[in-house]
Amino acid sequence: MKKSLFIFLGLLLSYFLNAQEIPQKISYQGKLYENNSPVNEIKSITFTIGSWTETHSVQITNGLYSVQLGSKTPIPVSTFNNSVNVDMQIAVGGNNLSPQTDILSVPYAFKAERAVEAENVFSGNYNDLINRPTKISNFSNDAGYITDGNTRWNNSYGFITSPNDADANPNNEIQNLSIDGDNLSISNGNSISLPSSGGGLILPYSGLFNGRASSAFEVENGTNATTDNVLRLTNYSGTGRGAFIDNRSSNTALLISNEGTGRAIMVDQRNSNSNYGLEIESWSKAKEALYVRAAGSADAAHFDGNVNINGTLSKSRGTFKIDHPLDPENKYLYHSFIESPDMMNIYNGNVVLDENGSAKVVLPDWFEALNIDFRYQLTCIGGFAQIYISEKISNNSFKISGGQSGLEVSWQVTGIRNDPYADQNRIQVEVEKTGKEIGRYLHYKEYNQPLEKSISDLENSEK
Repeated sequence: MKKSLFIFLGLLLSYFLNAQEIPQKISYQGKLYENNSPVNEIKSITFTIGSWTETHSVQITNGLYSVQLGSKTPIPVSTFNNSVNVDMQIAVGGNNLSPQTDILSVPYAFKAERAVEAENVFSGNYNDLINRPTKISNFSNDAGYITDGNTRWNNSYGFITSPNDADANPNNEIQNLSIDGDNLSISNGNSISLPSSGGGLILPYSGLFNGRASSAFEVENGTNATTDNVLRLTNYSGTGRGAFIDNRSSNTALLISNEGTGRAIMVDQRNSNSNYGLEIESWSKAKEALYVRAAGSADAAHFDGNVNINGTLSKSRGTFKIDHPLDPENKYLYHSFIESPDMMNIYNGNVVLDENGSAKVVLPDWFEALNIDFRYQLTCIGGFAQIYISEKISNNSFKISGGQSGLEVSWQVTGIRNDPYADQNRIQVEVEKTGKEIGRYLHYKEYNQPLEKSISDLENSEK
C-alpha cells in the first residue's frame, strides 16, 4: 500500500527550558494519507532520529495526528551535536515513508544544554585574568567609573617618547598632500618616492561590492567649476591602458549622461602615430560592436573625413550631399545611389569609329579579373547606324562595328564582381525576419505604425 506523508506545521518545541534541565522532547504534528484519502484510524508509527527511535500508537483523524517525541524514550542531547543536517525517518506499520523529514532549526535548541557547562568565563576580577597587562596602574577612580572631567595619562612608564606633534601645536591642522613627479609629500612634513611602475593611485578595496543598489565607486564634483575635470585619468608612458572597465553583469558597462551643453564624450588622439583614436571590439557573441541612435531628426553620426568600411554596408537609402554648384552658399545638392540586387560595376565612355566603321574599346587590365556576366549598351551620337558588338570582351577589350567612319558612339558595359571576397559574400536579396523582429518595422512611421512596432525601439530597450 503506497503511503504519503505531508508535513504542514514542521517541528515545534513546546517546553520552556531552564538553566539546569533540558526536556528532551519534541512536539510533532503530521498528516497521513493512504491512496490519496485521509486516514481515520489508530496506526503504529515509528520515529527515528539518528540512533534514537520511538514507536507510538497514534489516533489519526481526517489524516491529522500529533505526538510527543521523547515521551517514552528521551531524545539524547548528543543527537544534535556537530550536525549540519538532521533528518527524521517515519515508518507506518513497519513501512518507511519517503522522503525523510528535515529537522528544522527549533530543535537545535538542544545544543543550548551545553551552556550550563560553560568554562573559562571571566569572573570580573582583574587579578583573575591570564596574561594581564603589566603597564597599567595608578588609577585613582577605583570602580567609580569616571563620569566627568578630564583623564590624564602622566606617561610614568614611558610609552610616549615624543609628547608633542612635529610643529609643537596640539591642534589637528589640515595638511596638504601633493605629488611632484615621483615624490609624494605632505605640507610641513617629509616626502616619499613613488615607484615608477604600478598604480599611481591604488584604492584599498577588493572582493565583491554587496549590499544596496548604489554605486561601488563614485566621483562627484560638488562645485560649479567651469574649466577643471571631475575625473581625469592620465597614462604618460608604457604600454598599459589609460582606463579599463570590465563589466560582468547584463547591464551597460559604461553609461555617459550629459545634462549640460557640452559633448557627452570626446576622444582626442594627439599622438602623431598610426594608432586608432577610438577602437571598438566586439566578441563573437555580441550582436553589434557599436549601436548609435539619434532622437528626433538629429543625425545618429557625423563623420568629417574619410570613412573606411571593411565589410558590408547596409542602409535604407544612399545619397551624396554637396554644396549646390549654382548656389553653394545657400543650397545643397543631393543625388541618390544606383542600386541593384547584385554586385554590379558600371563602365562607360565614347569612341569614334575608324575608316572601316569599327572601333576597339580597351578596358583596364584588371577588368576581367574583377568582373563576369558582361552587359553592353551602344548609342550613336550625331547620326544613326546599325552598330553592334562584333567582338565580345576578351583580353580586356571589345569591338564595335556596323557604323560609318567618323561616327561617335557612346558605350556602356556592366559586370558582376567576381573577386574572392564578393564571391564568398554574395548579397541575399530576400531575408526572413526572425525572433523579436517578426511583426516589427525598420520604418514604422512610413507604414503608419506606432513606435512599439519599431525594430530600433526593440534594440534600444535591450541595451
